[in-house]
Amino acid sequence: RCGYWGRLVATHPFLTTLVCIALVVVSSIGLISIQAELRPYKLWIPQDSEVIKVTNWQTDNFPRDYRRHVILWEAVDGNVLTAAAIKEMWQMHQLVEELTTTADDQTVNWADVCVTVPSILDPAGTDDYTYEDYDDNYDRYGDYNDSHGYVDYSLDFATLGPDYYDFE
Repeated sequence: RCGYWGRLVATHPFLTTLVCIALVVVSSIGLISIQAELRPYKLWIPQDSEVIKVTNWQTDNFPRDYRRHVILWEAVDGNVLTAAAIKEMWQMHQLVEELTTTADDQTVNWADVCVTVPSILDPAGTDDYTYEDYDDNYDRYGDYNDSHGYVDYSLDFATLGPDYYDFE
């Protein structure tokens, strides 16, 4: 039986090539509407689970265009786990929390613009807040945007001068 197919392919190579190309094209029609899904929570977790509900809430209430500010700390002696280095970090944290600016004729401080993420240790529902309340600060000041649509309440630290950061 193999000899028959071999002889057929050998005697009609052009027709065999066209049939193969036609089979590939017909088989590939489904690729037009294919959508790759790489998010593991869409692939492996039931879509009616509590985790998916919370993830959907998070996606709806915390857009991806949030600005994240990070301070990388380098200690003079190279060890950031010393009491002095941690004290300096705490003092910097307090300075940032004390910053204020004005937006839409209102004074805005750190607590107004910092997104508070619900904690497992203090879940929503144990106090007067619900999950929907955690985005109130963003909604209150979220319409004050720069030209790119990002909320910006930053303060130009260069204008504060070198003595502003003196922790001695």
